[in-house]
Amino acid sequence: MPETKKQNTYIQKTYVLDTDVLMTSPYSLYAFDEHNVYIADITLEELDANKIKPGEAGANAREVIRILDGLRETGNLMDGVALPGGGTFRIEVNHLDAAIPESWDSSKPDNRILRVCAGLKCDGKTPILVSNDIAMRIKADLIRVKAEEYKTEQVFKPSEQYKGRSVIAVSENAINSFYKDGVLDLKEIMYRLMADGKDDFGNLVFKQEEFTCAETNEFFTIQNISNPKNSAAIGRFDGENVVPLRFDKMRPYGVKPRNVAQRFAQESLMTHIDTAPLVILKGPAGTAKTFYSLAAGLEHVLGKNESDMKRILVARPNILMDEEIGFLKGGEKDKIGPLIRPIYDNLEVLTKTGRGDEYKDGAPTSSYVQDLFDRGVIDMQALGYMRGRSISDTWVIIDEAQNMTPT
Repeated sequence: MPETKKQNTYIQKTYVLDTDVLMTSPYSLYAFDEHNVYIADITLEELDANKIKPGEAGANAREVIRILDGLRETGNLMDGVALPGGGTFRIEVNHLDAAIPESWDSSKPDNRILRVCAGLKCDGKTPILVSNDIAMRIKADLIRVKAEEYKTEQVFKPSEQYKGRSVIAVSENAINSFYKDGVLDLKEIMYRLMADGKDDFGNLVFKQEEFTCAETNEFFTIQNISNPKNSAAIGRFDGENVVPLRFDKMRPYGVKPRNVAQRFAQESLMTHIDTAPLVILKGPAGTAKTFYSLAAGLEHVLGKNESDMKRILVARPNILMDEEIGFLKGGEKDKIGPLIRPIYDNLEVLTKTGRGDEYKDGAPTSSYVQDLFDRGVIDMQALGYMRGRSISDTWVIIDEAQNMTPT
């Protein structure tokens, strides 16, 4: 039989990218590369104006221009060039007189982009404007153009994010075997229990979901299926089986976990870097994320357990570090001092010294805490200046990591 060419099973759409999308994510046009992608000619002017700006805005604008130059070498951008996914890319220079409300200022770049959308619609296409500007999306709706937010780089909703821990239900025999042999086979897991609100007495109510797989280093609270209120054990999936926590009885720098979540955090932080090279702690303020990270770091550096760590490096991303750090007096340590007061506060509690000492510029002057910095046991660094460094044998803490930009 003759070989038939495989047909695309999707319908090509027409997307018009707003300038702010390209400025946020230079490679965003490749996120739509199976479709027809347009940018308005005015976008080139905006990119050209932004390319000289300092920081991330200028860097992104220059990167977009380099990408467009690479596409230019493959063909005429007005006529359209092929994208890797099978779609096309064009720079639209027509539709100068497409109808938009007369009250809208025609000299504004946003309105020129909307005019392109209106013109494409008149050509029989169904353009979709992709913009992070809420007002821009509202205006697009007014001229009957579909608009959506650029979602490729957005994080998942909290309810959809991987939590690293689950509640599972097993038989009583499986629990007994886990206590006796220290191993729980995944085949013994009957259900994954998901929180589904609370009852009239304030107790969590769980719904059963089919258990299909586990992630390496995922933690489990193991419940008896015949007696759900009896949380019999906790464990970690090592890639093959669920095993007991190895460091559950340890007290890193004298700190004792107060709940199951902190016991899981302690296990992660004390596990060797070959097994857990990166630990991400998520939770509301006050759940001891920074405190436990510092405690584990001090245990690794100063404790008696075997560790390759020689020092602790704390970096705390903050917009002020990049934009306004130059206005603060003193050297780098003086400039970032006010921004990492939480680190000092936690060290004060951990070391239990200097409670009556005076504070200067937000930093405790207790002799022991200061000695940790003087000896190089702990160092602080603005995250913006970490690029290019070669760091080894170091316990690195990125505090408040959610404040980092993608760059």
